[in-house]
Amino acid sequence: MIDLARAHVLALRALEEGRAAPAYNLGTGHGHTAREVVEACRKASGRAIRAVEATRRAGDPAALVVAPSPAKGDLGRSRSSQRSARSSRSPGGG
Repeated sequence: MIDLARAHVLALRALEEGRAAPAYNLGTGHGHTAREVVEACRKASGRAIRAVEATRRAGDPAALVVAPSPAKGDLGRSRSSQRSARSSRSPGGG
């Protein structure tokens, strides 16, 4: 969640500076199933979330994956660069 919050802050700064695209997809580039997303929401919220499982509807894609490369290029940050920056600031990190 912190990576996502940082990406939003970077996008807002870019918008203020007039260099932001109309929209960014913020994600990892790896897909998750609807079941995985619902389970993650249950775990994060500590609440029971009712979900109805059914077969895929005609026209529904098997998977959707966010391509974060435009945001990475325009905003200049990625999850790996954030981890690297954090580790270099930590004791013994460099």
